[in-house]
Amino acid sequence: MEKNYDERLFGRWNFDALITLGPHYGTLYDGYFLLKHSDNIIAGKLYLPARPTSSISVQVDGSMVTLYIKRENITAEGWFRGPNRLTGTFTRANSESGQWVATRGEESIPQLKGVYNFEAVLTKGPDKGSRLDGILQLNQSEIEHPKLGGVSTMLTGSLQLNQNKTSLKVSGAANGGEIYLVIEKDGHPIMGLNTVITKTHLEGTFFGPYRTELGWFRATLKPTRFRLDRVLELKAQIEVGPGKGTTMEGRLELSQSPIGKLTGTFILKGKHQAQKVTGKLSLQGSISFKIGSLNFSGQVEPINNQAASGIFVNTAKPAYGIWAIR
Repeated sequence: MEKNYDERLFGRWNFDALITLGPHYGTLYDGYFLLKHSDNIIAGKLYLPARPTSSISVQVDGSMVTLYIKRENITAEGWFRGPNRLTGTFTRANSESGQWVATRGEESIPQLKGVYNFEAVLTKGPDKGSRLDGILQLNQSEIEHPKLGGVSTMLTGSLQLNQNKTSLKVSGAANGGEIYLVIEKDGHPIMGLNTVITKTHLEGTFFGPYRTELGWFRATLKPTRFRLDRVLELKAQIEVGPGKGTTMEGRLELSQSPIGKLTGTFILKGKHQAQKVTGKLSLQGSISFKIGSLNFSGQVEPINNQAASGIFVNTAKPAYGIWAIR
């Protein structure tokens, strides 16, 4: 008997969908679905936080994959964009439509926290040719779903416009190599659908602020945002392991090369002997450095770019803790 299913669909997929046209314009669905085959067909369940579980049936026609999500009344058509990614468009209740993406659970989420130069241009609609330019600040958090299982990557932040210094609220979600951003302007959501991600920039299409408008956007990471080449105060405390509760304070003096290499010294409070420090600082603000047997890793704060915090591990003992520099 010839099979009429695609084995690549089996298993768990992270799922995001954004309504771009209709009464619920701007609504984001973020969850996951599980698929398996039975009686030569593929079916499963969609799990969304704070919403009832919905059954899914799947139809494969050549290279096209169609998901029928019963309770949400969604028909989603898409294609494989590699072995671990499906993307496409969907309709909901015959009155709404949007974009969706599904990725394998093991696909990594890029580090998006940082400060970006942002530009967007409308290419279609009543305000064709108008622009949005400013500074985009993104924060990234992982939200666990105890009842559903799994983790969602959520984005929050702000866009400060160059034109009038107005600050706009930003929210969104990341799923593998896809990003959805919602920017609220004059009470209307502007929705960006990312299609390209690198270590230093995002770009894609956007809808709004009115439903007939379409354009493109680009966000480029600011390469000179994070600087730590000065004298800093380091505080650290052991949280787990031998010496739990012990604190360490001292003066950390760093030099930073153009490519982010860190070198310097650390002098423990009340002591005079300097210890060697080596490390690196990425364009995204991720920092790691070593003092003796202590390995530190963390993130520079986007607003106060001469402060950072994170965790450290003592490789000489099974102990680790938290740290901060100011």
